[in-house]
Amino acid sequence: MVFLVVNFRLMARYFYIFSFILCAKIILSYILLLGALLQYRMFLVKKYKNWLYVKILARKNVFRVWFSVVLCYRINKI
Repeated sequence: MVFLVVNFRLMARYFYIFSFILCAKIILSYILLLGALLQYRMFLVKKYKNWLYVKILARKNVFRVWFSVVLCYRINKI
């Protein structure tokens, strides 16, 4: 019985560590994705020299922008 209680405490400790690492990885990947999005927007601003036009372009081509963001994220990861 004592072994089971100790074992559950050990499992709970490892579960907390694992969940903390998982949350940290998710938050880090989200920050990297936002950084890639910002980098892509800055690239579009430099290309078109107009922030409002970039916003309209992003709204019209949401799928293309998000595809480019994911591509940019993959490139930055390498």
